[in-house]
Amino acid sequence: MAFVFQREDPVLDLGPKAHIRVEWNQRQYLLWPAWRYRVAAPEVRPRQLNILQKAVLGMCRAGVSIADEGAQMLHVHRDLAAFILAELKEKAFLDQRGLPTARGLEALRDETIDLQATVVGHVFQDPWSRDLWPRFVSKINWCEVDTDKDGRLQIVMGSKGNPWYQSVFVQLPPPDGTPLPPSPAEILKASRRHWNELRRRVALEAPEEDDSLATPTSPSLIDRVSMIDSTPGLVFLMTYLYCDQSGDGDWHACDPFGLGSSPRLRRAIEQRMGESQTLLKVVELFLGRSRIAENEDELRRIRQLRTEAELTVMSKLTTSCKELAAFEALVSMEAARKRANDLGEACFQDTLRQFAWHSRIALEAVLHEMQKRFPTAGAWKLVYVNGHPHPDRGRNANVYNANAKIVGFETPLPCSMSNMRPGTLKSAADHPDGGARATLLASVLAASERVDHPLRRVASVNPRFIDELDRLIQIGDDAAHPDGPLLPQAEVNTFADDIYRMVGLLTGLKERW
Repeated sequence: MAFVFQREDPVLDLGPKAHIRVEWNQRQYLLWPAWRYRVAAPEVRPRQLNILQKAVLGMCRAGVSIADEGAQMLHVHRDLAAFILAELKEKAFLDQRGLPTARGLEALRDETIDLQATVVGHVFQDPWSRDLWPRFVSKINWCEVDTDKDGRLQIVMGSKGNPWYQSVFVQLPPPDGTPLPPSPAEILKASRRHWNELRRRVALEAPEEDDSLATPTSPSLIDRVSMIDSTPGLVFLMTYLYCDQSGDGDWHACDPFGLGSSPRLRRAIEQRMGESQTLLKVVELFLGRSRIAENEDELRRIRQLRTEAELTVMSKLTTSCKELAAFEALVSMEAARKRANDLGEACFQDTLRQFAWHSRIALEAVLHEMQKRFPTAGAWKLVYVNGHPHPDRGRNANVYNANAKIVGFETPLPCSMSNMRPGTLKSAADHPDGGARATLLASVLAASERVDHPLRRVASVNPRFIDELDRLIQIGDDAAHPDGPLLPQAEVNTFADDIYRMVGLLTGLKERW
C-alpha cells in the first residue's frame, strides 16, 4: 500500500492555541503531515500518590510504625518519614491516629490495581522520524479546505453562516516514507505525556520529573492496548507560526493539539528548512523579511550560505559527517554563525538564539546516536533500591562520580549532573529521547562497564570533557528561553569551534585539534 501524501489529504483542526494572544493577520498557517492511528488504550488518570506516599500508606494499613521500623524498611531518614505522614494527613488519606481513612484506602486501591477504563483514541506519528507525537486525542475535528482561483489551498475558518478563507502552506514529507506501527508501550507513553502536559499547563504547575514516565508500565496495561486500524490514515495537522512581540520577537510554532508553543515542532520545521527552500522562504517572509524573498540576489545568497555551511562542517569533521544524525543541525548552526559574522555587532538576537539552539540540537543528536549504538537501559539501577529511587542525593552523587572516574573523567561532576534525580536518569536511560545531560550521564554509567565504549576514548583524550560539554549545553539551554542570556556575538566563533571539537570527539571523526 502506498503512503504518499497528497495536498488533497484530509486536514485535522485540533484547536491550536498560542501561549499569547495573536491576531489572525499575524499568523502563518501551516499544514504538517502525520500518520494517524486509531487505537484502544487504558484511560490516563492522575496519580494521587507518589512512590513513597504509596509505600507509607500501605505500611500504615498493615500497622507498621513509620517512625521506627517503616523508616528503616524504606531506607529513609525518620524526618522524611514524618514529613510523608504529615502530607498524607493533609490530603485526608490518614486520620490523626495515623490510620488510613476511607479515602486513603480507595486511593491505595486505585494505585495498586489497574482500574482505568479503555478508551478509543488517536495517536500521531511523524513521517520523518517515525516517532509518536506525545499526544492522545479522543475526539477529532476535520477542517474544511478549499482552493482559490489560482488553485492554491485554503482552510475555511469562521462559521458556516459567515466563513472566511485563510491561505496555508502545506509541508509534504518524502514520497518514499513507510510508517512503522507504534508499540503498545509507545502508545501508553504518548498518552501519559499528553496528560502530564495538560496538567502542567492547565494547573499552571511546573512539576519536577514525573516518575510515572520512568516507572515501568504494568504488563496488564500494555495487554489492553490494541490497534483498531491495521494501517494509518494520512492527515495534515493544522497549526500556525507566530511571534512573541512582547519579548524579543522570537518566533514560535503552535502546538497542533492546543498546548501553546511547541519546541518540538519548531525543531522539526528548522530541520526541514534546511531541505526545502520553499519552507525557508515562507518562514523568512513571515518574519518580516519579504524584501529578501523578493530579491533574487538575496535568495541566491541564502542558497550559497547553506552550501558554504555544508562545506565548512565537512571541512571541520571530514565528509563522513554527512552520515551523522546531527549533520542538519550542524549545518544550520554554521549558517547562523556565518550570518552573525556578516552582521557583526548589528547581529539580530534571533540569529544568536538560533545559533545556540541548533548547537544544542546537534549535541543531543550525537549523544542519542551514541546511545543507540551503546544502549544505556538499566544504567539507572545503580541509584535505585528495591525498584525505588534512592532518596540520599549525596550517596547518588558519589555513585555518579565514582563511575565517571572509572571511565577516566575528572571529578567531581558538574552539579547539574551530580545532583540529577534518579527518575530523570531512568527516563533518559531507557528511552532514547532524553535531555543531553541525562543521556550523557546514563552513557557514563554504561561506559563504566564497557571498555569499548566511546566515552573511554573521549576521557583518555580529554578528561575534562564533561565539564566543557556541560558549559556548552547550558548556553544552548539558555537560548531556549525567551528571557535567557545570549552568547555575545564576539564569542560565536570560539563557541562553534568548541561544538565541533565535542562532536569530533564523541563520534571519533576528529580527535585532535
